[in-house]
Amino acid sequence: MLNFNALIVLLQSCGLWGVDMTVFVAICDDDEMIISQIDTFLVETSKKLNIKFRVDDFITGEKLCESIEDGAHYDMIFLDIGLSKINGIEVGKAIREKHNNQLVSIVYISAEQSHSMQLFEIRPLDFLIKPLDARKLEQVVNTHLRLANFWSGVFTFKVRHDIYKVQIKDIMYLESMKKEIVLFKNDGNSYKFYGTMRRIYADMLKKYDFLPIHAAFLVNHNYVEIFEYDRLTLKNGKVLPISQTKRRAVRATLLGMEAKDRAQ
Repeated sequence: MLNFNALIVLLQSCGLWGVDMTVFVAICDDDEMIISQIDTFLVETSKKLNIKFRVDDFITGEKLCESIEDGAHYDMIFLDIGLSKINGIEVGKAIREKHNNQLVSIVYISAEQSHSMQLFEIRPLDFLIKPLDARKLEQVVNTHLRLANFWSGVFTFKVRHDIYKVQIKDIMYLESMKKEIVLFKNDGNSYKFYGTMRRIYADMLKKYDFLPIHAAFLVNHNYVEIFEYDRLTLKNGKVLPISQTKRRAVRATLLGMEAKDRAQ
């Protein structure tokens, strides 16, 4: 099991230490002391790993379900089993079945250990017993980051109620079509989702050396086969235009990347 110091070394070796990374977390428990304990732990973890945790707190399963139905995305959910009205098991089933979300890491919390068979079909990441132990919380977060390949580069987007995760190395380019973004993968598949190219570039893909060759196109430089003054040809033969205002910057960026590759 990786501890926090080992995680930091791994992040540094991957060139991602210092990069703005965010984990979206929901905490759902009717005991506000438990919520406060997890909140405090995540704040401390954020400082240690330089990872941002955006946390939503809920004291009922109904409110958590409403948030998900309204479009909220979570990477981890700490979920109390013994909630009133809609209990944690019912919430977990709704997440897996109704919303078809198989990716979110669900961490169950309970004062009892007698729910193991009921939880089997929900496939939780882990099961925490109250009172919570800080070392166990650390292990759970470490496990989520490792299994989610958090530091290897994953692009997350939403299509209706479904969450998709694509390895950034597999993205060839993205195209903006009015209010929709089309993501083209190296295997020929493509996905449409709502977003803005400017935000996608600034928040996620700039640090992976994607090329903003046009207001409508973001290109993974690893798939550039031929560079010409006003266009790029990708390895699959696709030709994309470089806008006049971007040509000098794109040329300088590509030349810099080639020089860096030769030096290695």
